[in-house]
Amino acid sequence: MKIIEKVKYNIGKKIVLHQIRKQKSEEQRTFNNFYNRVKTVIILLPFDENLLKPAIEVARFLQIHKKYVTFFTQDYKRNLLPNYENFHFISYQQKDVSFFYLAKNEIISKFVNQNFDLLINLDRTECLFYASIISKIKAEIKISLKNDDFEDLFNLIFQSKETNPENSFKNLLNSFQMF
Repeated sequence: MKIIEKVKYNIGKKIVLHQIRKQKSEEQRTFNNFYNRVKTVIILLPFDENLLKPAIEVARFLQIHKKYVTFFTQDYKRNLLPNYENFHFISYQQKDVSFFYLAKNEIISKFVNQNFDLLINLDRTECLFYASIISKIKAEIKISLKNDDFEDLFNLIFQSKETNPENSFKNLLNSFQMF
């Protein structure tokens, strides 16, 4: 990463961390029976196209259990997904990413009137754009597989020693059955 890119990234990161601190709630969450209460789910799909197929398995599991699933992903990835017409999408383009790698207001406005019961971030990278989106999405429970820099965004983080992301996704689904 070039020096200018690092500076832009660090400024964007400080902005997101400030937003997180402003909205951080000390409210206690109970996870008793939360999965049964969930009706609407938004899944942030991974950037890695090789992980789209296992991510779809997470969505299928949720649909089988009568959950309304919405994907958030880049617009061209919609066509890469098998049976994409069975799902709902909120997509973005490169023009929706700001100078500091944050989400622009146009894309954030798509979430203003929506409330989700569950947000699942399936991207395993420390993505500043996704962090800025997650900080704006209204969801009762926010789950991520890994997110060291922005862990305060989430109610539940699954730290997995798995090097295979597909196994991490399966472990996530197995954990839903515990709740």
